Amino acid sequence: MKVVIVGGAVAGTAAAVRLRHLDEQADIILIEKGPDIAVARCGIPYCVGEVVEQHALSQPAEEFMHTDAMDVRTQQAVVAIGRTEQIVHVEERTTGRMYTESYD
Repeated sequence: MKVVIVGGAVAGTAAAVRLRHLDEQADIILIEKGPDIAVARCGIPYCVGEVVEQHALSQPAEEFMHTDAMDVRTQQAVVAIGRTEQIVHVEERTTGRMYTESYD
């Protein structure tokens, strides 16, 4: 099974980790438009309450990829989703290159 998750914020990373636990063989691709992904959902109240800074709730993609064995692509934005074709159209934000990624 190949899954593309759009957005590396708390919901996207939680979905990716849960899917990995349910299916160790799944091909998981997480696409995030920013430079890092968010992983500390329990820390959101502390960020809102200004107890910790927002960057404390994020993790470099390389660490997340290594720990959970998935393909994390940062600095890339999904610009369109072709539901019937089961593809997403992605723009690499650093180069402007466009490509498509299929999913099941």
